[in-house]
Amino acid sequence: MDRDDLKKAMQQAQDMQVDLIKAQADLAKLEVIGQSFDAKVKITMQGQGKFTAVKIDPSLFADGAKAVEAGVLEAIKDANKQANDLAKERLGDISKKIGLGS
Repeated sequence: MDRDDLKKAMQQAQDMQVDLIKAQADLAKLEVIGQSFDAKVKITMQGQGKFTAVKIDPSLFADGAKAVEAGVLEAIKDANKQANDLAKERLGDISKKIGLGS
């Protein structure tokens, strides 16, 4: 590997690092809203996993604790899936750029 190739490789590594930092910052700003199957529970979560809000339709309480627990769990799973999908999409773009993704 000659000097020019080494210089080019170093620049690509630096560019990739900058892209990764930007993608992580973008993910931190994004919010997703996961919801239960009946949409009576909604969980707001930032792209990097921080939960920021929980909303439960008061009518769900009439169905009992188990219904509330199930709704919260469904909404958390949905929010987590959405956040993971966003992260894969954003980080996948970077991987493709450097030839690691398909």
